[in-house]
Amino acid sequence: MTDTGLTARALAFGAIAGAVIAAANVYAGLELAFVDPGTTTIVLVAFALFGAGRRRFAAREVAVAAALGSSAGAMAITAGLVGPLPALALSGHPISPVVTIVWASCLGLLGTALALPFRDSFLRIRAFAFPSARAAGEAIASLFGGVPGARREVRWLALAAALAAGVTAARDGLHLLPASWAVPVAIAGVPAAALGIGIAASPLLVGVGMLAGARTATSMAIGALVAWLVIAPRLVASGAAAPSYPSIVSWTLWPGAALMVASATTSCLLDARALWTAVRAELRTGARGRRWLVLGVAVLAAALVALGALGFGVHPAISLFALVLAFVFAIAAMHATGETDNTPSGPLGGLTQIVVGATTRSGVVAPLHAGGVVNGVATHAAQMLNNWKTGDAVATPVRSVLVAQGLGVIVGAVAATIAYVVVRDAYGLGTTAMPMPGVMSWKATADAVAAGTGAMPAGAPVAALAAAITGVALAIAARSVRLRRYLPSPVAIGIGFILPASLTAALVLGAVVVSGVRRSAAGLAPAIASGLIVGEAFTGVVVAAILASRG
Repeated sequence: MTDTGLTARALAFGAIAGAVIAAANVYAGLELAFVDPGTTTIVLVAFALFGAGRRRFAAREVAVAAALGSSAGAMAITAGLVGPLPALALSGHPISPVVTIVWASCLGLLGTALALPFRDSFLRIRAFAFPSARAAGEAIASLFGGVPGARREVRWLALAAALAAGVTAARDGLHLLPASWAVPVAIAGVPAAALGIGIAASPLLVGVGMLAGARTATSMAIGALVAWLVIAPRLVASGAAAPSYPSIVSWTLWPGAALMVASATTSCLLDARALWTAVRAELRTGARGRRWLVLGVAVLAAALVALGALGFGVHPAISLFALVLAFVFAIAAMHATGETDNTPSGPLGGLTQIVVGATTRSGVVAPLHAGGVVNGVATHAAQMLNNWKTGDAVATPVRSVLVAQGLGVIVGAVAATIAYVVVRDAYGLGTTAMPMPGVMSWKATADAVAAGTGAMPAGAPVAALAAAITGVALAIAARSVRLRRYLPSPVAIGIGFILPASLTAALVLGAVVVSGVRRSAAGLAPAIASGLIVGEAFTGVVVAAILASRG
């Protein structure tokens, strides 16, 4: 079956790579709210291992392996393990690993199924770009077509991964390096070390900064400067917070989360007419007569309703409402991914929390569960189209990519859940070692819709209101093409409010390095960044497993 790409070795390689990336993404997602499905990494590693000789992969085999692996890698988001599920745990409602695996698998498969009717419309009729997916497909065609210089990228990726693994092992396992280097000064009488101001010893963060770009890094720096150099010293001086990260972030997460949610919600509302037009157009042009597809969607939806009641304690009516929103928002996510290369599953999940919380008044569990349903379905619907776009570059059969994505859902659900348990037990949740900015945003939103301003510390409601107004203003201003390039990202600013300043500094360093090198060297940045991210994230999970086994 080499001509279809569905060979045993392609599936085995994709499963192994996907399990590793899924585990690494849990670590990276909890630490930084950054998750990369790893398509480019899988392609480069496949070239390094199977790019020559008698064991050489065919291009379609690589496309199948990349689809399986990236589907598994995306399960860290789809399963809610870097968002709603840790937020539930922090709220006193942990979800069992078995329920997590089954729930995540149903979400991933449902998102995959919902993408089927829209494949031709998005990839053929509208011909959306899907930039990253297209680039991955072109990379497969080039690398497995004998393009000179490709091995240089592989060598740099391997070197960066080895460096990151060594630094992580020395830092977390052998304790030869500190977690961060603090600035030896006091700010308003408070030592900078107590406020977490310095630079983290994190290759992963440097790699993320290399990929994030100047706008995101600058926006996060703005948030960090305001939160940790202006607000934090005043909180400590007034006695509103202790000089520690957990105490300070319990205040700063409110304006940070408000900024992110308000800007995302405003963007969704501004695009409401276009979204509704897209929904009606897709329903008219979508594939018809696929009874097996309708049956599959119905079975998966019923399973999710049952899991919501039995595993989360959520009323079936709320789960059904969440599934309706998931269908509509999945179309929005696929549309956005095709045009902008960004899947707004997190913001759409946050918007769902607000809608469900405002209409049900049923505590924090229902909004977080509903937001997780939308987040998961939207993520894997968009991932399915990305994988088809990548496969199209080498004429990979639609069925081959579909089968690979489905297998990746199962592999990723298991690997990501195991990694989450290991990381949770080793580092804790919401600690300096594992700050979880994305999770904190989910939890803050759920708390706000459940308890109103009564759940917020003194002064935080006013700060959150000011941040929300700022987020709305930035979202509206960004509608102007002339202004958009000069405006900071409100989501990135919000993350700067929640992350320790030392982590933001390391990310900014990565962006500065890329912007400061020559254009010829900058071309290697994606490979080097991927190596730094995967090297630390995977080693971090391994070290966490060792620490957990000892404790």
